[in-house]
Amino acid sequence: CLEKEKAALLNLKAVLIFADPEYLASWKEDEKSDCCEGWEGVGCGHNKRVQSLSVAGNHHRGSQVHFNASILLPLQDLRALYLPGNGIGRWIESKGSTNLRSSLRKLERLDVGGNCLGSSIIQQLSGFHSLRNLSLPGTCITGHVGLKDIDAIS
Repeated sequence: CLEKEKAALLNLKAVLIFADPEYLASWKEDEKSDCCEGWEGVGCGHNKRVQSLSVAGNHHRGSQVHFNASILLPLQDLRALYLPGNGIGRWIESKGSTNLRSSLRKLERLDVGGNCLGSSIIQQLSGFHSLRNLSLPGTCITGHVGLKDIDAIS
């Protein structure tokens, strides 16, 4: 995979390993390690770009991660993102010049079930025109969510 994609995945690992330091042990920082070859939960296309990411179930009771979704910006070929049960307590998107909607234009499937997210996640997802499948089982969404916001996703 590209170096910037590898760096993004290693940043994601650093955020998610709080409950188990051995989690994602196949994700190595060394120069020879290729995230398209043998990295658990990472799927790449024929172009050696990350297209799917499945990192599930590393939640430790009582602990939560404030997830800066901007970590994902370099994964521009990402089509499927599965992050269920990781103790994400807040989904934050940087207010910089590049946002997730413009970087992740190919994202079709998103699963953030079993996390506890703020209502802003609904507004952020409304701009993902390629999103075809959104899975939120067991997710608590804090704050006010209006029907207008939910309708904007569909």
